[in-house]
Amino acid sequence: MLLIRALCDPNYAMFTSYDTHMLWFNGRTFESPIKYQLIGMLMGLAMYNGILLDLPLPLACYKKLLGVQPNIEDFAELEPEKVNSLKYVMNSKDENLETTLC
Repeated sequence: MLLIRALCDPNYAMFTSYDTHMLWFNGRTFESPIKYQLIGMLMGLAMYNGILLDLPLPLACYKKLLGVQPNIEDFAELEPEKVNSLKYVMNSKDENLETTLC
């Protein structure tokens, strides 16, 4: 548990924390995939030993592990404001949307 907590520390920069208190993988740390193998092994060991981890990953992460395509509602768990803005743009009937938003 202490290793997982240290790996989730923002100073280590392995995960990005969002305002919704969820964690997602930091894209800038993928140059060293051994770190992700380490956290995967630690999570597997914790599951094998019946240890609960406080690792707030969004549903999209588990969908990716199961091979299911995440959707926009899964993105809303991390960035609800961005999803609302995107839905507004997608559903807008305004002909001059570009000038309206600029």
